Amino acid sequence: MGYKKIYFVPAYPKLNRTTSGGRQFVDNIPIDKSHFGKDPFNPVKTSYIPDIISINPNRSVEVVPIQNSLQGFQARERVVVFDADTDERLSDIARWLIHEPKDYAIAGCAGFAKYLEPLLFCEKKGVTQKILKHSGVLVISGSLHKLSFLQSEYAQRKGFEMMCVDELEGFSDNENFEVTEEAILGILALYERSHKLIIKTAGTRAALDDSQDIFAAGEIIVNNFGQLVSRLFKKGFDGMLVVSGGDTLGGIMERMGKYSVEPIAEVEPGVVLASIDNETGSHQIITKSGGFGSLEIYEKIYLHVKKV
Repeated sequence: MGYKKIYFVPAYPKLNRTTSGGRQFVDNIPIDKSHFGKDPFNPVKTSYIPDIISINPNRSVEVVPIQNSLQGFQARERVVVFDADTDERLSDIARWLIHEPKDYAIAGCAGFAKYLEPLLFCEKKGVTQKILKHSGVLVISGSLHKLSFLQSEYAQRKGFEMMCVDELEGFSDNENFEVTEEAILGILALYERSHKLIIKTAGTRAALDDSQDIFAAGEIIVNNFGQLVSRLFKKGFDGMLVVSGGDTLGGIMERMGKYSVEPIAEVEPGVVLASIDNETGSHQIITKSGGFGSLEIYEKIYLHVKKV
């Protein structure tokens, strides 16, 4: 893109993602020692951000420690990684950026984005859509993150119906799998029992770990989830769809054909409600990263939806 300076702010303090000494931490644990270091798709090998960025030898990296005042700081032409462990620190970085020459790019996570409004020079507008009333919640949990499995187990104790994709023959290991009409009707019937249903990758993370090729299984599952959701929408599913896992969401969106997306609200930090319009109509979807959220996240979403 031609930018000689890139300011990188990866911290998200509200979700216990912090940066100190150029290292990324999750719940005060170096990220490579956390669940993210065991991710079957993209395991994090190191918590030291300059080492990750330095895979590109043409990029120099500088770390700005938390204890360093930003007043008078002048960044050189390189990637600048800012340490941060509080929202106040994120706000300070954003205020510092306001006075910088606009010859840089910004990278970071949603935790930093809320402080960038003064930099964007855009007119702030309200959303054009309201949160609609839904009959209940259907969670598609395609994430292979350990926390996703724990969240599903907690939700089951709170009354969520549970279904594993293994119950659909060929779902996890057949690239040419086709969701049958019988399967769709069975899923809708299971949903109608309590209007709280989770469809997940496997009964336990241990079961998935025993797979001979966890990566291949994940790729197939993601693609087949996309097919399943598309069929549910065409069948007139009227519940709130919740998708856990970025790869899973990508597989679903690929099946949407042409679509537009409008963010509506943040249900809680890192959990976003959006409206997606495509040829089958307008659908409201809540999405989250597989490694985000508390154990009770799905019950919280259900209660939020029922309050509307």
